[in-house]
Order: sequence, then C-alpha cells, then structure tokens
Amino acid sequence: MNKHLTFLVIYFCVANLMAQTSYYVSQNLGTDANGFGLSPTTPFQTINYALDDLDAGDTLNVMAGVYYNDTYGNGDIWKNEKTVSINNKHGNEHAYIVIRPYQDHAVKLKGDGLYILHIRNCSYIRITGFEIEGEVNSIPLDSALAYQFAYRELGSDVILFRVTPGTPPEVVETLTFEPLTDIERPSYYDTKGLVGQLSHHIEVINNHIHHTPGTGLRFNSSGYIKVIGNEVHDCSRRSYSGTHALVFEACDDMNTDTDTKIWILRNHIHHNYNEIYSWAPSKTIITPIIDEGKGISMQRNDVERGWEYGRIRIENNLTHHNGFSGLHTNSGRAIDFINNTSYYDSYTGNGNNHGISMQASEDITIINNIVVNDIAQGGFGIAASNSSSNYTIDNNLVHGTIDTRVDAVDNNTIFADPLFTNPESLDFTLRSISPAIGAALPAFAPADDYRGLARDVNPDLGAFEYSPATSISSNNADKQIIHVYPNPFREKVIIEMSNNPPITIALFDMVGRSLINDVKVSFNGYRLEINTSNLENGIYFLNIEGTVHTLFKQH
Repeated sequence: MNKHLTFLVIYFCVANLMAQTSYYVSQNLGTDANGFGLSPTTPFQTINYALDDLDAGDTLNVMAGVYYNDTYGNGDIWKNEKTVSINNKHGNEHAYIVIRPYQDHAVKLKGDGLYILHIRNCSYIRITGFEIEGEVNSIPLDSALAYQFAYRELGSDVILFRVTPGTPPEVVETLTFEPLTDIERPSYYDTKGLVGQLSHHIEVINNHIHHTPGTGLRFNSSGYIKVIGNEVHDCSRRSYSGTHALVFEACDDMNTDTDTKIWILRNHIHHNYNEIYSWAPSKTIITPIIDEGKGISMQRNDVERGWEYGRIRIENNLTHHNGFSGLHTNSGRAIDFINNTSYYDSYTGNGNNHGISMQASEDITIINNIVVNDIAQGGFGIAASNSSSNYTIDNNLVHGTIDTRVDAVDNNTIFADPLFTNPESLDFTLRSISPAIGAALPAFAPADDYRGLARDVNPDLGAFEYSPATSISSNNADKQIIHVYPNPFREKVIIEMSNNPPITIALFDMVGRSLINDVKVSFNGYRLEINTSNLENGIYFLNIEGTVHTLFKQH
C-alpha cells in the first residue's frame, strides 16, 4: 500500500470515529429543539425526538425517569400509539446505533397503546438496559373479559362483539362464524412490550420486560437477531390473541448461509401465562380453553415464510412457571434447543406440552437440557407432534415423562430429579450430587453457562454449570470456608468466613449492574453483612473471589 493510500485509509477511519456522536435525553431537564441533546446538561426531552438525529455509530443515552406514550392514561382502548418508535434507522457492521440508559440510570418505558418499544425497517441497532412495563396490574381481569370479543370495523366507532360477553364456554364451542377482515381490536388489552419487524442485525440485551397485556418480546420477518440476558415475566395475561412471552415468527434468512442467524441466549422467562382464551378473526370457530401462554415460542419459521437457510440457537435459557410449555416450535425448521432449564412450565394446566415441545417442525435438536414437569398435572417434559420429523434428542434430563414419539428416538435420557439447590425459592443451580453434573455432550455445550461462568471439560446439563460454593481460595494460604445465607433473603445477606479476610466481593443484578456501591456492607470479625433492604425482589449474583452465588430476594 503506498503512503497516499495509507493516509486516505487512516483519514476515513478517523473521520468515521469523529462522526460518532453521543446524544442525551431527559424528560425532566430536556428541550426538544436545535442546539440541545449533545450533553447531559442540555439534553433532549423525548426519546422519539432524539431518534431523528441518530446515524451509524451514534449512542443515545437516556437519563433516569419513566417515559410514557403521548396520550398515556386517557382511557382510549383502541389507540395505535407507541411509546418509542424506531423506524428506518441504520447503523452498519462496524458501527451499531446504541440506545441505552445513561450511566446505568433506572429508565422505565411504559405504554398503554399498541407497542411500548417498536423497531421497524432497521438494522445494526443495539437496545440494552431498559425496563419495559405494561399495564397488567392496572387492568382488572373482569375488564379484559368484558372486551374479550370486542372489535370495530376499520373507520367505524361502533363496537361490535364476536360473541356476547358472558356467553358460557360450552355454548361458545358450538358456534360457527364467518371470517372477519378489515377490523381492529382494542390494543389496550394486547399492548406488546418490545417488537421488531422487517429488521436485521438487532441486539436486545439485558432488558427487563414485564406485565405487558400481550407479548413481552417479539420479532417478525427479521434476521440476524440476538436476544441475550433479558428477563421477561408476567406477560400475555390480558390478551385476547393467544400470545406468549418471547416470540419469533417468520424469521428472514437474509441469504443462503447456513450458519446460526438467530440467537436466544441466557434469558430468564417466567410466570407468563394467559388468563383469557383466544380467538382469531380469520377462524370460523372458537376453542374456549386456555391453551397458549408459552415461554419461548418459535412460530411459523419455515421455508414457506422465508426461513430456508440458517439456524436458530436457543441456549442457556431459564424458563419456569409459564402457562403452556417453556420452549416450543410450531411449523419451524433448523432450531437448536441446547442447555436450557425448564421447570413447571404448565401453569394453566391444559394440554400435554409442559417443557420443550415441537409441532409440525423439522430438523430440530434438543440436547443437554433439564426439564421438570409437574407429574400431577400430566403432560410431557419433551413432546413432539406426529407432524414433526428429523429431530435429534440426546443427553437430556427429564423429571417427569416424555411422549412416545420422543421415546422412540431419544438417546441417553436421564429420568431423575435434577436436585436443584432450592427450586421452591427459584434457585435452579445444581447441588453437588445432581445427576446432571458431567452428563452433557461436550461438543454441543456452550462455553459459558447462564451466568456467564465457564463450563468445564465435562459440562453439565441445563442452564447452570455446577459451581461449588463451600470451599474457595483466598489471599491466605489456607482454604477459606464461606457460608452465604439466607437464600432467599429479605433485608440482608450474611457472609460467614472461617478465616480472617481480605476477600473480594461484588453484587450484580440480572442485567449486570454492579450494586455494591448502592448497598451498605458492614464487617465484624469473620462476618460480612450486606444491607439489601433497598433492593427489589428478583435474582442477584454475589461474586466472592471468583465464585458466583445465585441469590433471590423475596418478601
């Protein structure tokens, strides 16, 4: 390369770096006008206004507060409003557009319209660190039931009902209908949390999505998507559309490469279920039972709808207490379920799919998972419909049963209690005597577990690699014996040590925020006390000299 060409390459690289801009938003301090948005002291006021200025490589820093859609709380149950709308924004392979809370500020997005955060026709965007909250706690179940069958013809204000409210289910199942087109249904009872459409190279990382009446997190007709480290819970509860917590539908393969193009990794999906049975305008019958409300649901990802090349990787996820199956594929292909943990994913009690399930799907692998299904409710830990084909089921642990089609092809299934540390308190780490330890196929096991801890050469089944917490090395020559309790905790966590410190500790929440500066730590002899009274209920990770303890706060 000659010196003139070298200079030009350096010039354009530097120019590209210089073009990357940080913008700031604060609803309390900001102003939506020219001359604002470029510093924390002179921010924009609204996220949607700031989005107009974003180009490849830019970062939007959102400062602390609760951000609502414009007409939030006005009582209109039909509005198509969005709290945050990201449309036609594009980074590039080397310069993602990043949208995040400023310096780990607590930022909540709320909405009572169609979507809370909507991404459409976008590429190379990273969304990280937000809390997204819906209106489930503000919608009485009776209200949702009253509008369960409501709809309007487009352009009309007249409310019609598919079925008269209060009609007994045994009567509903005898009715037949003409298909409906060009209608709308009340969005207030089906508000979705984070939705991506017609987009590619989108990363959704470490967000907390909860209590949305409809789907929590959803992508349609999109490719090269990474959904990593999110918590999604208490979603789909008021929806008339039979939806789920985390959904991918009609994935777009983008090109003929056959590598992985969709990653769903290390997410915590729990307590998502439907409380209302669903109906579809295009169908001529209504089945009046609750048979939806899954945890992770892959819908219609097949060749017909654009998913011919590439694979979907669903790995190291923790699902529990979801309504009707923890991990599921319907009309899908080329999906890998690897090292997930599913526990009592049968909250609504209907049907047979209570763990990992497939329907009308092909080329599916189910390897290294742990599934515990509620035997008293019936159903199967792993299930396959007779319309599914070409599936591989190896080295899983099932505490419960599998269906006959799975039983015909499975290899090395362990039927046993996985011996979780304390599942009643939602601690799904493994005890030292767990049969899941060392039982995984190494060639398929990911390098790290749900917590980001390295797996060893003989990896374990499920989302959590066994991590002994009773004996670790300290800066002293002797072994340091450590006890951490109570778990679950309330007002404090106690660390007792056999030797005098020093030790190094760190406390993190589910989205990776360091909390040690936000809690008070007191020391007395061989005992440390962490005051946790100001922490919210949830899962926390306490790192003591490199050993991670999973802790749970609950009142």
